[in-house]
This record gives sequence, structure tokens and C-alpha cells, in this order.
Amino acid sequence: KIVKTEATYAIQVNGKLRDTIVMPIDATQETVVEAAKTSVAVQRHLTGEPKKVIFVPKKLVNFVV
Repeated sequence: KIVKTEATYAIQVNGKLRDTIVMPIDATQETVVEAAKTSVAVQRHLTGEPKKVIFVPKKLVNFVV
């Protein structure tokens, strides 16, 4: 049997894919969002704090600016 230990998250800014990151399957929402904010490809599109953060466990992080 194969057990997944990592999940790939799509990172979007205003609904457009900017990057992907691989995180442990048991990572918390705060950990994943902070890792997404540190991505160079995402930082270019973020100006200040996002208005809203949409988080779908084990799939997606979307920043609305």
C-alpha cells in the first residue's frame, strides 16, 4: 500500500496560477500560507497584505489582492 506524505498546493494570486509548492500532508493552514507568501513568484504579485486568503486543504491557496 502507498501512503501519501506530501501534498502539492497550487498558489494563485487573483485566481491566476503563479507557483506550486510541496508541503507535508499534515501541515497546518498557517504554515502553508506562510510558505506560499515566501515564494518569489508570488511576492512579485502581492503588494502588502492580501484582502482575503482562500485555502483548500491539500490543494490550493488563493490570495485576493
